[in-house]
Parts: sequence; structure tokens; C-alpha cells
Amino acid sequence: MVNDSSNEPSLPDVGSDGATARWRDRLYRCLASQATPVLVSRAGVRSAASLWAGAREWTRRFRDEGIGTGTRVVCVHADELVQLQLLVACLWDGLDLRLTTFAAAQSIDVAHGEADVFVGESHGSLAHSGWHVPAEGGWPDPQAPLRVHASRMTTRGDTRVAALTVECADGAVVTHATLLNDAERLGHDWALTGGRVLTAGLWHTRVGLTAGLLAPLLHAEELFVEHEASAMLALLASEPLTHVVDTAGMSATHLPPWLHANPERATALCIITLTDWPTR
Repeated sequence: MVNDSSNEPSLPDVGSDGATARWRDRLYRCLASQATPVLVSRAGVRSAASLWAGAREWTRRFRDEGIGTGTRVVCVHADELVQLQLLVACLWDGLDLRLTTFAAAQSIDVAHGEADVFVGESHGSLAHSGWHVPAEGGWPDPQAPLRVHASRMTTRGDTRVAALTVECADGAVVTHATLLNDAERLGHDWALTGGRVLTAGLWHTRVGLTAGLLAPLLHAEELFVEHEASAMLALLASEPLTHVVDTAGMSATHLPPWLHANPERATALCIITLTDWPTR
């Protein structure tokens, strides 16, 4: 495993305002050897320490393959564990990441190296032709090599070091530094610290990534993930949630009747509906 020590050398001159060093410090304090935040999704319940271990295994695999700062990783995977652990690894080592949909991924030319590493679903055309299919739990498959287009990585040279971006499925491109700044701001503005947050929506959009994932991850005690309205209402009934961060627009239709029927929860629950970016 990669050494998890906080004394691991950082890269203060990489990216905007030393983004990689700042992300390393923040992620280490948030996840390493911590019980919380806990991620609750359909894939199961994972503690911060478990999420950290998965992300660091991605980091180890990247380094073993010689995948360094500025490498572009493409991910199309529905599993939140894959998305989250891969995202943390890319932020930790300063790798560009593209989050896309299955439909859009069909047009990505794997053979001609439109990116350096491809992480995809285990079905359809993405199960071959160079796409890496993660193992259960979102970890990289130890038996499957990561596809790296070495010639593309060589020809791109140092120009890729300054990018450090995440490209979202809605076309938004955001730097690692901006992601951290926005996630920290939203966490404080919405008083997420110590909260039990239900996030409704997909993480591969700009608003979903920042408001639905990173802000709660960096501040909350528990992060519940749900994509169906009926399951969201079931969680509201069974869990003492403090916040709902809705980046899918489900709350406008489905929450008012439930809150009307449960008035004692209406005053205690902070509901944040956000389907577009910017937030202000």
C-alpha cells in the first residue's frame, strides 16, 4: 500500500495555488484513519478509512503503472464507490479526470488514445478495448492492467501539468483548486459540519460533484446517496437527517407532501435544491 503518512512529499508548485498540496492536506485530515464521514449508498456502508484505503489503492496502481501528474483519466461508472475513490486518487496525485455518461463514452476513441486511463462499466463495449473494469467495492482490479497510452503521455509533455481539471458530463471544466474552494465555501455556508446529509442526484455533473459530493464529504458526519424519490422519502422517515442536498430536482415535487405530513421535521431539516451552477 502507499504510505499514508501526512509527511508524504506534496507538490506545492503544481496547479493553481498549489492545488495538489492543498487537496492532500484536506483529504488526509478528512479521511485517513477516520471513522467518519460514512458513505451510505446502495453499494453498502463505507467508513472514511475504508474509502481512503480504496482511493490509495488506486493511487498505488497509478504509480506502479508510471501514471503521473497531468495524466488524463476517463471514468464512466454508476457505482458511487468507483467514482469517489477514483476522484480522491486523481485529486491526490494531480491527475486530470473526465466524468462522463455511458452514452457519451461510446464515442471515446480508446484505440487512438483520447485519454491515458479508462475506467468503465462491466458491460457493453466498455468491457473491452482498453477499459479497466474495477473490482467489487470500487477498488482497481488487481488482475487487470490499467490501459495507458504511453505515446500520448510522452508527446503531451509538461503542458499537462498546469491543467489539473475535472471535466464533467455537462461540459463544465473545473480546476482542482476551484473544486476545493467551492466545496469548502458551500460546507460553511450550509452549516454541513457534523451533519447527516442526504444527497439526491448524480455526481458527474458540475453541481452534483461539488454540492452533492465534495461539500458533504469534507464536512458531514454521514453522507446518504439516493437517486429515486421513493427511496429518498424512506430515508427521511427512517434516518435523523439534517440536510437534503438535491441536485436532481426531486425535492420540489416529492418533498412538500411529505413535509406537510411530518411538520415536526420541516423546521429541523435544511433543504437545498440546486440544479445549476453557479450557486450565487
